[in-house]
Amino acid sequence: WLQRLHVEGTDGLDDNYVAPPAELAKIPHSGPNVTIRDAINHLCDVVAEKHAKSMQVGRYPGDEINDDNRVSATPVDKVYEHGFYPLQGGFRALQAGEDFEVFDQWVEVLPTDQVVPVPVAYDPKTGRQL
Repeated sequence: WLQRLHVEGTDGLDDNYVAPPAELAKIPHSGPNVTIRDAINHLCDVVAEKHAKSMQVGRYPGDEINDDNRVSATPVDKVYEHGFYPLQGGFRALQAGEDFEVFDQWVEVLPTDQVVPVPVAYDPKTGRQL
């Protein structure tokens, strides 16, 4: 798509891709160096693979023995039939793990002293609120 002339053209796609050596080692390439074209193609492959994983239907929860207590869902749409314990296992959002790993968070809504705007009308002669 980026290579079409009416979109962007091919200027710069064959330039060297500058990245840490660990990242460069993961990108397949045909020439002596990794190009920006190679990096974009690799990114497309990674996104397509993750999308394919997100569309696979599984049975959840995985550790349940009785199949009657499990539900079918995609990894993104896991259903919690028996409740969700927000503090069980702690907060793991920053750890690198499997794709679609569930993380937990505690959220509370507290009352505030904020002023809420309401429509008002004024008397044109006195300037007082009606």
